[in-house]
Amino acid sequence: MPRDLLERRLARLLDKAAAHPLTGTVRFAARRPATDWRWQYDDGGPFFVASITKTYTAAIVLQLVDEGALRLEDRLVDHLDPALTDGLHVLDGVDRTSAITLGHLLTQTSGLPDHWADARDDGTSLWDEVRQRDTGWTLVDTVAIARDRQVPLFPPGAPGKAHYSDTNFDLLGGVVAAVTGQTYAESVARRIARRAGLEGTYVFGPEHLERFADVDAIYDRGRPLDVPCALAACQASGGIVSTSSDSLRFLEAFMSGELFDAAHLRRIMSDWRRVFGPFRYGGGVMRLALPRMLSKVPPLVGHAGSTGTALFRCEDLDLDLSLAVNQTTKPAFAARLLMRLADEIRRG
Repeated sequence: MPRDLLERRLARLLDKAAAHPLTGTVRFAARRPATDWRWQYDDGGPFFVASITKTYTAAIVLQLVDEGALRLEDRLVDHLDPALTDGLHVLDGVDRTSAITLGHLLTQTSGLPDHWADARDDGTSLWDEVRQRDTGWTLVDTVAIARDRQVPLFPPGAPGKAHYSDTNFDLLGGVVAAVTGQTYAESVARRIARRAGLEGTYVFGPEHLERFADVDAIYDRGRPLDVPCALAACQASGGIVSTSSDSLRFLEAFMSGELFDAAHLRRIMSDWRRVFGPFRYGGGVMRLALPRMLSKVPPLVGHAGSTGTALFRCEDLDLDLSLAVNQTTKPAFAARLLMRLADEIRRG
């Protein structure tokens, strides 16, 4: 397929997505690293990458492993204040908090509940609360929800088990801050953004509340969410703002070993455990693969976010993809669109 025809077909798919009544601004960029082909649909504006932030957090943790400051086998309790961790993982009357390692947090195998999306003791979630009223919180609040109002799902490192939990990565953010003596935002700026040349990437924190309107609005049930305090509280689990071009650059740096020893890639992609739908989790990265009868697109590796973001590489197609549709109502919308776009490029 001629390149201009392929790009017109991609634009038609994205125009249709942008016209959907539930979506916000649609942003997309693609590149084939081995060739000079690169195509971008949007104007380069900023958006919240949501849980793609977890891959940034993973990169920082792996850098600290390279530096000898951390080991994935380290116990969580050896890096955070006991007042924060005491009694965090109590299941069936047994306190297993001391068994949680940094590797468990990174691979979503700690068994800890998700303070953000899982139900609390009254049947509601923090996400339900935020939809009604914007609110902020701290790591202390995160732990209080997980420890006092929720129950772990399984013992740390239980064979074959995984549970997607923002709590795991906020705890990793706390470890990063404790080990480096810098805030999580400072570590992202110094260790990721400057090193990879990401000029439009930063962690949205309380100091950025006045910039909220400058970032793409996130739509929920067709209406923009006015939740700057909540987004400023997500930090290491979902608080990064970036652009399509920066996202592709970060993916290149992550997958090439530019940010940490490339040997880590084999470890974090060696044991994929199902978390939801077609997604499986490794170590700070997801694998998205559909049965061949449903899609001819080979497996994608990267991360997705609940606001309709996706950042994935397909090694078999020599293809990197960044997508944001900025909506929370239809969780599968972005993944389906991403697979259709990847299929168009595969055929082109």
